[in-house]
Amino acid sequence: MPKLDDDAAKKVSEAESGSALMEEGIYEMVLTACTAADKEGQPLKTDAGPYWSWEYTVPEDAERYAKRKVWDKTWLTDASAWKLQQVFEAFGVPTSTDTDELVKKSARVLVEVNTYSIQKGPKAGEVRNGVKQVLPLAGATAAPAGKSKSAKAENF
Repeated sequence: MPKLDDDAAKKVSEAESGSALMEEGIYEMVLTACTAADKEGQPLKTDAGPYWSWEYTVPEDAERYAKRKVWDKTWLTDASAWKLQQVFEAFGVPTSTDTDELVKKSARVLVEVNTYSIQKGPKAGEVRNGVKQVLPLAGATAAPAGKSKSAKAENF
């Protein structure tokens, strides 16, 4: 039977679970993808309309939650224009910027624990992390909310 050596066993016991929720808070994260189509090339769309999917990743060298990912959706509707503006503003670029230019750039992301459940797939019924707000690396503050417990202990 296989058995971990002492060093490996210690690393495993101290590892953070990849499926545990991140605590709500503001984290410096890297935009790792922005997509407008699914794997088959079809536009992303729900009953609310077409949307873009944004993937943010905690940097490898972060003290907590290294390499963890959260996703956000921005609908391409008049009612949701403010959300798209918020993202472009957080990266300090005009709204006409190609999102490919933003990939690998950092912003502060206000991560929340969503109160609704995942509806489909193997994680159906579980709560998940989501993006409440995207902020510039410096300057702006988050919308009023509860206490932040982030990797960098940033309070708002």
